[in-house]
Amino acid sequence: MLIDDNEIDLFVHETILLASSFALKVIKENSAVKALEELKKLLNEAQLPDLIFLDLNMPVMTGFDFLKAFEALPADRIRSCKIVVLTSSALQEDMKSANEYSSVVKYLRKPLDITQLNEVKSLVE
Repeated sequence: MLIDDNEIDLFVHETILLASSFALKVIKENSAVKALEELKKLLNEAQLPDLIFLDLNMPVMTGFDFLKAFEALPADRIRSCKIVVLTSSALQEDMKSANEYSSVVKYLRKPLDITQLNEVKSLVE
């Protein structure tokens, strides 16, 4: 799943994920609110994505707000779903704060590239 309010980033990152055969299917959401709603539906069907790429800087619900809400979901149900923060933020405090969430496995800077995907692949296998 890709969560980002920037439609161009969503398109580019989806293209990279599919073209590299990193993912067979990509769910895109341009809002953390919509993504959380979708995840709750998928949670009921036990079909959560293996991996979520999450932007931090979004209106209405930030990536940090999303992380708080996500980690409030039943732990036994979300355990297999990992989050990679994929953001333009270079702030050390953002990296430190994001890495405090147990579901976050990696903090990456945009744009996503093949080298970063290989790093992520080794973490989720």
